Amino acid sequence: AGRVVIPGIVDAHCHLELTATHLAYAEKAFGSELGSIARIVDVVREAAARTPVGEWIVVRSDVAVQRLVAERRPIVRSDLDDAAPGHPCVVFAGLHTVTLNSMALRVTGLLDDSAKLPRGAAINLESGRGKELWDWLPLPRYSRAAIADAIRDEGRARWTARGVTTIAELPFTHDGIGAFQDLRR
Repeated sequence: AGRVVIPGIVDAHCHLELTATHLAYAEKAFGSELGSIARIVDVVREAAARTPVGEWIVVRSDVAVQRLVAERRPIVRSDLDDAAPGHPCVVFAGLHTVTLNSMALRVTGLLDDSAKLPRGAAINLESGRGKELWDWLPLPRYSRAAIADAIRDEGRARWTARGVTTIAELPFTHDGIGAFQDLRR
């Protein structure tokens, strides 16, 4: 009938737990949708207004967001300092690249050089931009049930709905492994 049938797609390198929890629970500030750093900063500012002082603000944005915003530059520390001065804040550009505000740099010990970064990680203190910090940052953790809900809902919406039938997950937390086991049952 003019349709194409293909086998199910296998995603052989997947961070479903992390991606699903970010998409379900983190602030969404995609340059591809918002169009400017100024609008992304507005999302951070709004999150700061409703988040108790001192609690983390976690934001999910695009990989290479600088190509998708009018300013044609990445988000930097000073952008986040202005929007969330009373909160440690991190903006994930994908999974491997982050931008931290001054408070996040302070609470992690990066500003006073007391922190020991994991192998392969790096941070530019002036810009707040870092790489490979996703599993080192002291971010909020989600319950096993919340992780399972995110995996189920985001997995259906973003993987299964696009033809992905099999994944090779790179586990992040013990609760995440448990959530996968609960969902399998």
